[in-house]
Parts: sequence; C-alpha cells; structure tokens
Amino acid sequence: MREHHDRERLRQTFGSVAEQYDRARPTYPAAVFDHLAELAGLEPGSRVLEIGPGTGKATAELVRRGYSVTGIELSQDLAAIARRNVPSAEIEVGEFEGWEPREADFDAIVAFAAFHWIAPELRYAKSAQLLRPGGSLAAVHGSHVLPEDGDPFFVEVQEDYDAVVPHPTNRPPPPPECAESWTKQFLASGVFARVEDRRVLQPLRYSADGFIALLGTFSDNLALPVEQREELFRRVHARITTRPSGVVTKHYLQTLTLGSRPYAGGSHRYVSVTASSTTRRLAARQKEDERDSPSRLRDRFVMVAATGRSGCQRPRYALRRSSCSRSSAAGPSSTSRPVEST
Repeated sequence: MREHHDRERLRQTFGSVAEQYDRARPTYPAAVFDHLAELAGLEPGSRVLEIGPGTGKATAELVRRGYSVTGIELSQDLAAIARRNVPSAEIEVGEFEGWEPREADFDAIVAFAAFHWIAPELRYAKSAQLLRPGGSLAAVHGSHVLPEDGDPFFVEVQEDYDAVVPHPTNRPPPPPECAESWTKQFLASGVFARVEDRRVLQPLRYSADGFIALLGTFSDNLALPVEQREELFRRVHARITTRPSGVVTKHYLQTLTLGSRPYAGGSHRYVSVTASSTTRRLAARQKEDERDSPSRLRDRFVMVAATGRSGCQRPRYALRRSSCSRSSAAGPSSTSRPVEST
C-alpha cells in the first residue's frame, strides 16, 4: 500500500461534508464482517476498537453482531453523526496516535477506509500495545477496480479528468487482481503471529446525482479549488445523464487484511489464506442470499488467497466466479481517476 500524499492535511477534510458523507458513502458487504469474525475469532461481547468510524458506516454492523465497540474519530462532526446513528457504541473524539483508553486489551482493532490516515510509525506499534495477546488488527481497504465486464464509463470519463484535472496518473481503475492491500506492510511490521487477507467485490449502482454526491466526499476532490471541482462535477454529471440507463456501476474491491498478535511465548509466522471449509461456506451463503438477484451475482465474486510458497510475501489470488476461475499475481496498482482518497 502506498503512503498517501499530504496525509495530515487531507485527513482533516471529511468533517466539512459530514452529513453528505453519511448520505453518500456506501456500507460494507456482510461477507467482510463474516470474514472478520472468522479470522479474529470474534463473538458477542468481544471488545472492538474502531479507528476512524466516520459516521458509523461499519460501526452499526459491528454493534449489530453483539460486539462492545469503542470508536476514536478525528472529526467532531463525523463523531456526532456516528453517535446519532449508533447510540450504543462509545464514540470518542481525538487522534488515534495520542489517544489512551481507560482499558486496553481489546480483542480486535479495526479500521474501515481509515488505516492509511494513521501516522505510519504508530500504525502497528500503537495497535499492538492496545491489543490483548492473541488479539487482531484488521484494516479494510476499498479499492475502485474495473473488472473485465465492468462499466466502460470509467474509461470514458478519463477525458473529463484530463480536461479539468490533468495529471500523469489519470487512468482507468486497475483490474481487481492488481488492487493493493496492506499485507506486505503487516508482514514487515514484525508484530503479528499470522497475517491473512480476504477480498470481496462489491458492485454499486449510482444515479448522476448520487455519484456526484459520492465524489464530493473524497478528500482529494475536497482539496480542489471550488471552480475546478464544480467544473469537473458538471462534466461527470452530464456524462452520466446522457447515458441511456442514466446510471453507472462502480466496483469496489473490499480487502480485509488481518494480523494477530502472538500469545505469550508464541512465535511469529506467516499463514497464507486458503479456501477453507469456512470460506467455502461463506461463499455458499452469499450465493444463497443473492439467488433472487442473478445480475448482482454475476457481477460479484469472493477472492481468497491461494497457498503460496513458504515465506512468500506476495500471495496469489484465485478468483472464484460462477463462470470462470483464474489466478494472477497481486502487484501494485496504479493511481486512477476519479480521485478517490477515502
């Protein structure tokens, strides 16, 4: 995962559009929380610390599953909405880097679209201090990707970005197999007994208004001069409204990377993710849930890492779909437009 440019300034921008953030940002697929529970061994009553809960998009599901959730949120405006949306969660305001809980020894620390905003030198050391032995740190990162059968809009719209926000990195989103994850950094931290990841593809449809509202919550877009941002949004909106369907389908690849602290006297090792019986059960459950929505099922798959050679830090990913199965190496993804610094 590449470090974000201008991290300190941009992570302060979200509070300026707190209500819009709550309306426009999507929730997370149930499969992500299923994988989290499986890998971290969470059960009702587990103590979970959420870094950067925002308006509570993931917090609500964590609480629904019976976990005791504490959130530490940088923005007072976002925190206020999170408290409104999830009153049973304990939401505190402050920087995770300097925050001290009344009681540590959390069963899990989770960050949904927020881990990259934490100071690199403290991401793992601070988390390890707050976890109980055997506890887990989980980072969920949603990458904008373009599958082979994805919406061509995200190729066509590059013309608008090149015209209004020209940049050498303007290009369509990468394919799912090239999306980045936190795996390499989790391994390099040296604080985990095991590191695993799971991936879930999430297709979402947006109207022109809905898509512009979403773009208006990304930090890089918020940092643009007002006139430039408005011109970009005008062009993108017009491009969507002239489509016969009047909508776009955006694919997120939600990647859950999880590292578990060793128990006392335990050794550190890398455990590659395999298509376990539990993983197959979760995939089967997802198919059952979507039998009434065949179009969604065709557009969605679960990625699980295939067993690689001992010590390999770049696991391969097997794509399990209804119509095909293939493997490809996971590599670094290029930055793509639309700008999406979550």
